[in-house]
Amino acid sequence: QAAHYLATAQLEAAYTVYQEVLATSPDNQQAHAGLQQLAEKYEQLAHRQKDDIVTRLALLEKGLTAFPKHPGLLSLKQELTKEKLMKQHESK
Repeated sequence: QAAHYLATAQLEAAYTVYQEVLATSPDNQQAHAGLQQLAEKYEQLAHRQKDDIVTRLALLEKGLTAFPKHPGLLSLKQELTKEKLMKQHESK
């Protein structure tokens, strides 16, 4: 069921199902792999939102909730945070 949600871009539903699986079976490799795929979907979505830093950061946070140590999400979050701070500084 989670794979279906993931394939149809129902990302929050997929996350919920994967979490439910891991609650009863913490070593379930399919659920762990699914969370990694979910994080990658959020990373892809964040890359597509070119002009909206706030939306991009929100997508990254959702992805990091699913997979906290995902290197691509962490790197992009750091990059966008710096960009956001620079824009805030420029607008002052």
